[in-house]
Amino acid sequence: MLDELLDPAKIELVAPDPWSSLAHQACRLGGRLALDLGLLLEVAREELGEARLDPLLGRVELEHLRGHESLDEGPGDPLDLSERRPHAGALDRGGAFCKPSFDSLHPSRYLDARLNRPPIRKPPRIRSGDAVGVIAPSGAVDEDALGAGVKVLERWGLRVVLGNGVLERRAYLAGDDVVRRGDLERMIGSPELRAIFCARGGYGSQRLLPELDLTPLTSRPKAIIGYSDATALINAAVASGVVAIHGPMVADDLARGLPLRSEEHLRRVLMDPDFLWEVEVPETVRRGRATGRLLGGCLSVLAAMLGTPYAPETDGAVLFLEDVHERPYRLDRLLTQLIQSGRLHRVAGLVFGTMATCPCIDGVGPLEVVRACCAELPCPIGFGLPAGHAPPDDGCENLALPLGVEVALDTERGRLTALEPAVA
Repeated sequence: MLDELLDPAKIELVAPDPWSSLAHQACRLGGRLALDLGLLLEVAREELGEARLDPLLGRVELEHLRGHESLDEGPGDPLDLSERRPHAGALDRGGAFCKPSFDSLHPSRYLDARLNRPPIRKPPRIRSGDAVGVIAPSGAVDEDALGAGVKVLERWGLRVVLGNGVLERRAYLAGDDVVRRGDLERMIGSPELRAIFCARGGYGSQRLLPELDLTPLTSRPKAIIGYSDATALINAAVASGVVAIHGPMVADDLARGLPLRSEEHLRRVLMDPDFLWEVEVPETVRRGRATGRLLGGCLSVLAAMLGTPYAPETDGAVLFLEDVHERPYRLDRLLTQLIQSGRLHRVAGLVFGTMATCPCIDGVGPLEVVRACCAELPCPIGFGLPAGHAPPDDGCENLALPLGVEVALDTERGRLTALEPAVA
């Protein structure tokens, strides 16, 4: 099975990475695939049992490799593939030992993971004087709220271009699908515009995806900013190969006034090519550390995307989830749906927002539901990251999260940290 998944001629096994919660994480260096030995060892442990692992794990060479040390050199990075390292022979023997379990009838949960992720492109930074667009891909927009939010962007020194149909209304939508999709595609293709802000959430962005052409976005990257119902849109942008921003919207958060921290955070995410942010995750559901590409957004929207071609590929990702006004039993149902779909079994880590607008009923709130549903997932899990929906006029933060960038989740320290900036 390993031979079917990967070209053995292009594989180099490396020592387990103690900073990673998932052994299947891999990277490409120098045209070869660096595959964590922990993948092979975990598969062997699951399929063959501890007893048959003892002869291998007791080897002195591998005991040293666990500490990122070889016998012939001091501590170093085992992913340094510029040339074969002294411990390569021991690792090859470890790979040969574990090979039979790849051919077993009940392979590890890691074996179906997508080890090769497509590259991601970063939009250029926004500068004062640049033009940005505002669209309404979802629900109908209040004109006064839109005007108030536009003034915030203008205060940043930006020129704001409104979509042609941004104030249209068709029942619960901001105009029909053709108008909303047309605004988005024109702004994606416009060389003048450097970013595209969503006006508000509601419902409707998922309806645009089947006929939406994101090809121009990959050739001329620009950030799409939104959350809530825009979860479908921003994850589609990331799937096309471009960083998108889960963040405040114009006729919603910006209109009613963001806390200073959230506004400055959004500005730096979009304007500072050196900005490496760190955000608190105050509650620990499952301890551990993980790195991966940040994905996610509104839980109910992501659940609605399951079974469609547009559901995000979550293997190896650090997945962020949040929602609004969902009762405990509904949160349970949504999480159960994601778990039973298999979408959470191979994530590198899981981090939840505050979900401060989701009610607590009979002593059961969002945190209790997350603990009950997710505690057995094999990855670090944190709760309470200040991003996503927040009660209006409560001063709660909604920190922008760039989707598609590499992040580190440490639920022991209670931190989510960007490992790269969102813009170039």
